[in-house]
Amino acid sequence: MKQRFFVTGTEVSSPVNEFSCALLKQTNQKGFSSLGLKPVAIGCSDVDGELKSQEALNLMAYSSIELSYLQVNPFSLAENTSPHIAAEMADVRMSADRIKAYMSGALMRSVNLALVEGVGGWRAPINDRESMASVAQALGFPVILVVSLNENAINQTLLTVEAIRRDGLALAGWVVSQAQCDSDERAIEWLRRVVPAPYLGSLASEGGESDRLDWAPLGL
Repeated sequence: MKQRFFVTGTEVSSPVNEFSCALLKQTNQKGFSSLGLKPVAIGCSDVDGELKSQEALNLMAYSSIELSYLQVNPFSLAENTSPHIAAEMADVRMSADRIKAYMSGALMRSVNLALVEGVGGWRAPINDRESMASVAQALGFPVILVVSLNENAINQTLLTVEAIRRDGLALAGWVVSQAQCDSDERAIEWLRRVVPAPYLGSLASEGGESDRLDWAPLGL
């Protein structure tokens, strides 16, 4: 098994990191090797004198392959705002090619599962011309979409799915945050009928639980 996925969310609050950690954990439990990368992170804080992302640290904790922090998260940005604004405020230049280059060494490792986690949603800008979608296109990996269940979930999901397919990438599957009410359940059922990709299940509110998710469509 050698799987590579780009993980994105319908919005900035989507539980993308929780899903990534749950998938890494399940992969490890099956005896396979895994690694998770967070090339761009916002809202980073000082840890031992260095800017670090808790989400990147979570990925490191659940990955079976040991990497340096810089390999997992080469762009650590302090401001909790759109990636391109956070980069401008830090006087950092980002591009899809630079981000891919920073990840190339880690992605060359012999590993069963590699996840690359986006930030801010599919169209979150990284500079004046490119977005996180540009990073996904540069990698060419199938995409897993993490949906936040809220009053705008259907609209956000359909727009993101449309954008992913228009950008020429395969949608490997989609997962939702835990349903809180009957309208959430109805939204899930409607999306299952119209989204052209496997439904992987739901994440618990306190983090991903593997027994709520169906990994089979991902080849795991």
